[in-house]
Amino acid sequence: MKVFIRLGVFTALIVLAFSSCATIVAGGSPKITIDGDRNEPVTIITEKQIYENVELPTQVKVNRHKIDGQRVQIKSENYNYRDIYLDKAINGWTFGNILIGGLIGWGVDLGTNCVSKPSKKVYYIEGTPKVPKAPQAPAVPVAPKPTGHYVSILSKVEKPANPDVRYGETTVIKDSLSKYRYEDNIIDITIYGNSRQFSFVLKNVSDNSIKIIWNDAAFVDYDGKTSKIMHSGIKYSERESNQVATTIIKGARLDDLVIPNCNVKYNEALNGWITESMYPSVDGKSPGQLCLMLPIQIKDVINEYLFVFDVQYVFD
Repeated sequence: MKVFIRLGVFTALIVLAFSSCATIVAGGSPKITIDGDRNEPVTIITEKQIYENVELPTQVKVNRHKIDGQRVQIKSENYNYRDIYLDKAINGWTFGNILIGGLIGWGVDLGTNCVSKPSKKVYYIEGTPKVPKAPQAPAVPVAPKPTGHYVSILSKVEKPANPDVRYGETTVIKDSLSKYRYEDNIIDITIYGNSRQFSFVLKNVSDNSIKIIWNDAAFVDYDGKTSKIMHSGIKYSERESNQVATTIIKGARLDDLVIPNCNVKYNEALNGWITESMYPSVDGKSPGQLCLMLPIQIKDVINEYLFVFDVQYVFD
């Protein structure tokens, strides 16, 4: 009886040992050989391992699991290689399992994936020379777009109607702004304009008091449109109302500024008043002239001083 038991155990061990022939014979990581047409060392990357700076032909290990579609990459310094994609084939030792071990051997080989192997043992690769990158041409500097601004240049002051008034001359005062000075036997005025207003200092050089009649003062833009003006001390909302004349006694002076009424607008979005520019909204134009007329009364005679400004665009 004991002899039969021992014989049964021994037989079972033999069957188990040989029931997984593929696992025993072909177990571990499968290997493939890679050969090529170039002598330069390459780096081979498999899902199992990285092989750096190896000479071809060489043998590498691949992952036993998921052989079908597994990618092998080949890289070198001077050549491009296509990736290798593996195909699987049935391991021939598996059929021995079916004969010897039956379902047990088949199951063991399935669990270890020894039923599969790479369909080819040798893969041949061809390298194509890498195209060197063309040297980039030095960047051509782009000239910055010229910038500039508009200026008002006093070109003339028209002579008052009163023949007793000596016609004066205009001189230019150069500082941070272009200021212009005009003088006759009634007034000595320094005046300059910017995009939104005219500023001036007016001195009475006559022997009598003079008045600026604000209600009759006027502005004419470069399109020929005329407008009343407002000066300092007048509220924006009251710019069209009566403006009291300003008296300047002899020897005294007045510092003031004037703004065209037509350029003063209420902005709903900003909820406040704004002053628009007297100059064009587009750069580089030659729009023409701006005119400012200040009526100045001495005794009972009103002298209309017309200051004519040429608007020019100057580059910075």
